[in-house]
Amino acid sequence: GLAGSVAILLFLLHREVARTRFLLARSHLQERRERHLAHHDMLTGLPNRRLFEERLRELLRRSRRGRRIGLLLLDLDRFKDVNDRHGHAVGDALLRAAARRMRTCVRRGDMLARLGGDEFAVLQEEAVDEALCLRLAARLLDAFVEPFELEGRRLQANLSIGIALFPDHGGTPAELLRRADLALYRAKAAGRGRLVLFAAEMERDRS
Repeated sequence: GLAGSVAILLFLLHREVARTRFLLARSHLQERRERHLAHHDMLTGLPNRRLFEERLRELLRRSRRGRRIGLLLLDLDRFKDVNDRHGHAVGDALLRAAARRMRTCVRRGDMLARLGGDEFAVLQEEAVDEALCLRLAARLLDAFVEPFELEGRRLQANLSIGIALFPDHGGTPAELLRRADLALYRAKAAGRGRLVLFAAEMERDRS
């Protein structure tokens, strides 16, 4: 009868609405997953270079007068030796373990990212001054004094760290990254396992 037909139509309509909702939710989750993968490093789960540079550009664009931003570039010393001697699986395990240690050192509002290979970076944006950046860098160095236990091996991996501050050492992302990289180069040249704050003479020395 009519009542039965209406009931069937309502059932079919309800089922179609539920199916549409499910498909929309699945599509939304897929978009979120793809967006996450585009901005994060698959090995460590950290923000990748793309997200890091986007964040750096955004911070510098809307930074208020007098507000300072700290940039630390971190490099795992002799990582290539670990890969060559123990293989890429151990190298990958070391990168994951190193990322976990770094996470324990940074503040909640700081961004820790993996830029690629054995290079990481930290952006500090709240109440930043030179002393704060140096304290974080020292904390990171201390965290890597203890060797890593990986795949039945005991591996020592130290950090070299280069530091630059906005606006003290650069007014653009490119300047800031280049000068932090110069400081990192100086840290490695000084014997690795060091932290170095950018100074103007470093640019003169490299020119």
